[in-house]
Order: sequence, then C-alpha cells, then structure tokens
Amino acid sequence: GIEPGRLLICHLDRARYDFAYHKEVLATGVFLEYDTINRPKYLSNREETDLIAAMLEAGFEDRILLSLDTTNARLRAYGADMGLDYILKEFVSLLKAAGAGEGQILKMQSLNAQRALTIKN
Repeated sequence: GIEPGRLLICHLDRARYDFAYHKEVLATGVFLEYDTINRPKYLSNREETDLIAAMLEAGFEDRILLSLDTTNARLRAYGADMGLDYILKEFVSLLKAAGAGEGQILKMQSLNAQRALTIKN
C-alpha cells in the first residue's frame, strides 16, 4: 500500500462537514486539500474558514493544502466574478480573521504542496 504521507485527499470539505471526521482523517497522516473554497453550494466561506481554523487549532497545519476546484463558468476570464487569484486576494484575509497565522498560511498555500507532490525514489 501507499504511505499515508504520500496520499492527498480532495473534496472532503465538499463531501462531509464534520470537524471530528476531518481530524480523524488528518490524524492518519494524509494530506487534505480544501478545494471547494468559494463554492457556496457546498460550504459558505464562513463554514470553510471555521473548518480550516479548527484543523489548524488541532495541530494539522502541516497536512492541509488550499485550492480552487473550479470551472470556466465561474472564472473572471470567462465573464464570471472570480479569478484564479481568489485564494490570494480574498480567502487569505478570511483565514487571518479566523485566526490563521502567516506561517500557517504559507504552509497551506505552498510548503505543504511542495512536500505532498515531491516524487521520492
């Protein structure tokens, strides 16, 4: 089987809004990618930031990634109001307001992805 630290799970924020379940999954050592940010049909931004803040508070800042799973219909370049820069320009300030620190944000935006996607021999 695969080592849990090599596994990246997506869409869990969309599939199950259950803080205890997210903590249980993260405790196995996998990475969770919160990728339905700004998708109100799944979670409001408040629910998303509350969920992420709870996982940070539980000590999982090294296992979380942030992403936008989006479609052309939702993107500014195709006439909608959101750009691929949404996390950087909008969502980060919501995370800060929810208590996330700069170091935690850097990990979720960049450093954790580098670790999760590094190919090991």
